[in-house]
Amino acid sequence: MKNTKEKIATWILDEWAKNYFRFNDIQADFKVLSFEQTENVLSVKCSFVSDESKNSSELDSLVMFRYDPENYDGFFPSQVQIITLEVKYTWVDNESCDSLASGYSEEISSHDVDYVNWNDPKINDEVVKILLNGTDQYAVAETLINLHDAKVKMPDFVPDRLKSYFSKIITAF
Repeated sequence: MKNTKEKIATWILDEWAKNYFRFNDIQADFKVLSFEQTENVLSVKCSFVSDESKNSSELDSLVMFRYDPENYDGFFPSQVQIITLEVKYTWVDNESCDSLASGYSEEISSHDVDYVNWNDPKINDEVVKILLNGTDQYAVAETLINLHDAKVKMPDFVPDRLKSYFSKIITAF
């Protein structure tokens, strides 16, 4: 059976979802940009949006604001990452490669990380919605209200693109 970008994308998403070290890497907008299959080797170039705060990274450069420490741990990120990878998957035979079977080896031959802020047009509104749905909205609302008086005025550190989303979260709180 001939592989397609869509079939390979679904397979990679499933494989990563089952992997304890990777299940949280892909947050949104996963796509296979290109692929080449030669006998038992599949070379894939893919990209996705990731959020290092989901992987317990506490770098200050990633922090827009820390959640109210009275009730929450963590922070809301100031930026996300667009990751582009080139990965080579190798199976023992052509049939296993064709069927995307288990039992392959994997080698990442290159990766590029582009840090983008929330106002960057490289991430579209649908991606922003997906990323915000993955946040602790109670922590966001309570922190912005209690520590930053956001019911009165949205804090200046909030990017323009997020202000309407945060206003909705606060109103729902």
